[in-house]
Amino acid sequence: MSAIGSTYSGLFVYTDCANIGTECVAGFGNGGSTDDYNLNVAVANGTTYYIVISTWATPQSTTYTLDITEVLCAEPTDLLASTTGLDTVDVTWTAGDSETEWTYEYGVSPYAQGDGGTSGTVITTSSLSLSALTPGETYDIYVQSDCGGTTSSYVTTSWTQPVIGATCETAIDVAALPYSTSDDTANYGDNYSASPGATGCGTTNNYLNGDDVVYVYTATADATINIAMSAIGSTYSGLFVYTDCANIGTECVAGFGNGGSTNDYNLEVSVTNGTTYYIVISTWATPQSTTYTLDITENTCVNAEATYTVVEDCANTQFSVNVDVTSLGTATSVTVSDDQGSADVQVSATGIVSFGPYASGTTVNYTILNDQDASCEIMDQLHVAVLQLMMNVLMPRF
Repeated sequence: MSAIGSTYSGLFVYTDCANIGTECVAGFGNGGSTDDYNLNVAVANGTTYYIVISTWATPQSTTYTLDITEVLCAEPTDLLASTTGLDTVDVTWTAGDSETEWTYEYGVSPYAQGDGGTSGTVITTSSLSLSALTPGETYDIYVQSDCGGTTSSYVTTSWTQPVIGATCETAIDVAALPYSTSDDTANYGDNYSASPGATGCGTTNNYLNGDDVVYVYTATADATINIAMSAIGSTYSGLFVYTDCANIGTECVAGFGNGGSTNDYNLEVSVTNGTTYYIVISTWATPQSTTYTLDITENTCVNAEATYTVVEDCANTQFSVNVDVTSLGTATSVTVSDDQGSADVQVSATGIVSFGPYASGTTVNYTILNDQDASCEIMDQLHVAVLQLMMNVLMPRF
């Protein structure tokens, strides 16, 4: 069908008048388009076929040009490209008729058939695997039927190879510690969405809605590692750790959402020898992406532990915080500090130290530093999350 005058035209093929409205041999509805279209129909000797042209009123009618020709070599159908790795893809199709041989040609998009891409010799199966492709590159492939003396016209499809780091399955390998890199999540696209998980993530807000990048690290010993984010370019960034790709969006080993801050933050994660960990960095869009520096180091000590209690003073629109140091780890003393200018407090035994008062709505970060080993430093994420929640209540995010 060509020169179609109206939208919502349709062409349908039957083998019996009684089948009209019940069962087609082939058919097509053009929707809201007036583009040309065609059908390839396998016919049997001696069989009568009825071709019905109509419209989904309105419009009530359409002008058209109808051409019916014998196809000496039918085009393949259902051409599909499915990536199987960073540099590999499987291409499949369905025979258009009884042909058993095909040729193909592909190149970097935008690629037009005949422009000197990679050509394949005649193959006898309706599938092929391509390799040595470039991660992140988009390709166009053309496939035609070879009917022995005649060939069909080409059919085409496009696909894009995955980017290293864009998904858990193609995560960036952290081969050894210490590890450091600076990057931008905008380089990896948006492949995950919604909450990082219901448990263990430090937040259930939609911190996977922005662009995402994934790193993978396999522990070589039972240890504690420090995963630190700095030089953060956007607010509402988050970092989340998983032990299985299937857990992304459901369950974290550890995690943190930075709220409306661009302050540095870090996570202490206990790792088990031989276990693989996946580290996802994303944002609660907007913003869609963030620049960052990621540092991963193995601790040479066991960190201190603490819990935090907010002491409200609503009458004076302020609050204080009781920091309960429940373990010194391997330290003989630690220094507890905040980022609001309070005096540092050295602690040599478990117990409670108080900080504040702070004005209501203030976001406070606490650091606990091992005085004997500066590599053992933690910033408490739980307390930041509590205070950020308070701030969101006082000053809602629209």
